[in-house]
Amino acid sequence: MDTTEKKVLFTATDAQGNERSGYVDANTNSEAMQKLEENGFTDILLHYDAINCAHRDDLDGLNEQELERIANIELKSMTGMSSGALFAQALKQNWLFISFGLLGCAWGVYDRSAFFFVLGGIVALIAPVISLKNLITLSQYNKLQEADAFGEYEHALSLIKKLKPKLKAPEMAFDLDVRHASIMAKKGDIEGAFDLLAPWQQEFEAMSPGMYESRAAVIYYISGDFESLLGMMRDAYAKSDNNQTILLDLILMEARYGDVNNAQELMSNIELHLLPPIYLPFLDWIEGLIASRNNDPSASKSLSSAVSQMLEYGDNPITLTMLALMTGSYARELLRAGDDEGAKKVLQKIWPVLKENGDQQTLKELSPLMEG
Repeated sequence: MDTTEKKVLFTATDAQGNERSGYVDANTNSEAMQKLEENGFTDILLHYDAINCAHRDDLDGLNEQELERIANIELKSMTGMSSGALFAQALKQNWLFISFGLLGCAWGVYDRSAFFFVLGGIVALIAPVISLKNLITLSQYNKLQEADAFGEYEHALSLIKKLKPKLKAPEMAFDLDVRHASIMAKKGDIEGAFDLLAPWQQEFEAMSPGMYESRAAVIYYISGDFESLLGMMRDAYAKSDNNQTILLDLILMEARYGDVNNAQELMSNIELHLLPPIYLPFLDWIEGLIASRNNDPSASKSLSSAVSQMLEYGDNPITLTMLALMTGSYARELLRAGDDEGAKKVLQKIWPVLKENGDQQTLKELSPLMEG
């Protein structure tokens, strides 16, 4: 396994009772949690899974205060905050550097010193310029996720092309290739999609075991080959050393298309404290799916709860597809209970995304309701 540690975004309470945010160096969430606990932190939330984190060269050499400022901006971005609001937040977080720079400019004017005026301008502008550059990349990536979710594939491909030179870390480069391969699969080129991803398999086998299989499995989902999908997800989990997000994805696939009993048994391996908060709605989603397949009337309540929890993430593009699939599960349950109007109501806003990303059976059941 790769020994270069990644930076995992966290929030926690320190030994003095202060709320803190920042990054912890770790290769797994278990390792991240252990390090934070050893440093006296409590109420710890890990906002990413280390297996999906990129190596963050941009954070190297920064002190604790600078890392906390950047962490706070990243946390804001996860709520769906606009790029303009994020830039304002970045300016606020860097007010000290900007103030010193402006003072330097003022001194340069007072002292008629071009050197101090130019130096002050550089100091004042460097933080906003770096923030703006990073936010442009973040904005493009968010637009990519939106375009992908809504089926705007040519736009998505153009954004992938723009992002390739900017997102060079293996995890992000792989993510872009997975999105490209998914578009190829949706256009019917399943073989080409797997060919595009194949070169990554060996690299992640050493660096992040299970990651390749867990992401490449989406091609089988798109093709409707759920038996192969389950096989690849089971392989991913077996390789991953009990990675919790891969485990949760496997349980979800078992609950949707596989062995319900296996899904229930695997739930006992879930360690809630290691899951990023954005994955917590999956627990009610899985519970609802299992209940539905067992003809348990509690299914609707669990699925409604899952959708409500995911809606708390607002307009964050990363949640769009998952929200659509969750809502589809809930709508199917309402439809089976005879509540056509309720099903139509919950689908109204998210239907364009579900229509592009739902499986064949879901769309077969819900399309007459939404397009009939």
